[in-house]
Amino acid sequence: MKKYPMYKQSGYSWFSDVPSDWEIKDLKHELKFQTGGTPSTKESRYYDGDNTWITISDMVGKVVSHGSQRITKEGVEVANIPLTPKGSLLYSFKLSVGQVAFADEDFYTNEAIASFLPSTKYDINYWYYALPFTLIHNANENIYGAKLLNQELIKNAVMIVPSKEEQQSIVRFLDYKTGQIDSFIANRQKQIELLKEQKAGIINKAVTKGINPDAKMKPSGIEWIGEIPKNWEVVKLKYVAKLQSGEAITADDIKEIGDYPVYGGNGLRGYTTNYTNDGNFVLIGRQGALCGNINYATGKFWSSEHAVITYSRRPTNILWFGELLRNMNLNQYSQAAAQPGLSVDRIKNLLIPCPNYQKQNEIDLYIKTETSTIDTLISKYQNQIDLMQEYRTSLISQAVTGKIDVREE
Repeated sequence: MKKYPMYKQSGYSWFSDVPSDWEIKDLKHELKFQTGGTPSTKESRYYDGDNTWITISDMVGKVVSHGSQRITKEGVEVANIPLTPKGSLLYSFKLSVGQVAFADEDFYTNEAIASFLPSTKYDINYWYYALPFTLIHNANENIYGAKLLNQELIKNAVMIVPSKEEQQSIVRFLDYKTGQIDSFIANRQKQIELLKEQKAGIINKAVTKGINPDAKMKPSGIEWIGEIPKNWEVVKLKYVAKLQSGEAITADDIKEIGDYPVYGGNGLRGYTTNYTNDGNFVLIGRQGALCGNINYATGKFWSSEHAVITYSRRPTNILWFGELLRNMNLNQYSQAAAQPGLSVDRIKNLLIPCPNYQKQNEIDLYIKTETSTIDTLISKYQNQIDLMQEYRTSLISQAVTGKIDVREE
């Protein structure tokens, strides 16, 4: 794409030269914004009211009209939350910095969202593309390199401002190009989901029905499985593997034993931990959002109480066993509490179908063979998605900083 005929120095390193007729302005003189608030979460009377209340997690897609939470009139008043009018541009400036979306109706937001109000002076659609690139360069950084913004930094941010007509030209170009890119990405994401479903189907059938389509079957007595091959046995899980949760250990113990990978949480930074011997293990997520999740570990490691470690009691193929556990959907057995949690005693007494060790190894080989092509395709499509997302970001950056002239595109 062509460049603008003439450029001038901006005086700022992060966007260097800009088109000669573009202006450099302070945001506080050009765009009006406000931030929301959060009523005390300890007071139930402030919540489940009649007013839509938007948080960053609700900012999915280009337009937001519904929130996952609602607050009462009293909650609005006590937290002094201004109304965000329809058509405003939302910008997240805490935690997940740089998400943008338009308000499709009047509502309230929390304190992590800045709402840029509609303006006749500028095309608000332009700032949907420009603000994420502009504001991040006006942020501070913490000691870990994370970007930090606050109302004062936003207010004093420096903006590159083309004319309103040029803003509209850039919006038309970016709407069209990003629309093409987003459509491609959505298509690839759908293909990945279908491939994952195909892979899951192959694995599920292999670990619960075997790989011989002509095998004679018998009732398993396990409701979620139905029939299994006639020469398989049905046993309680505890007879195949020993299950153990994390246990408390002192800092001196850790120092003596050594530094190993941590699974099941932040491990040494606050959770009780457990040291394991060498070997191959299946880990079961025990609490919270990862409850019922399955993963594998090899060698020596630490495990917090948020994971259950399985140790083989008899010759067991680790892939067969792990994928069987995954297909059991262990999360359904979690106990009702403040957050989901799995009881080791309950898991170990569940019935499972169990082929002999030779059959387990055959299932392992079958799964790896049948799913290798699927994994290759998934990796290929994900790489294409990553490249297109990088191209999308680069295209927006070049357009809103005047590195390319899109007026005639």
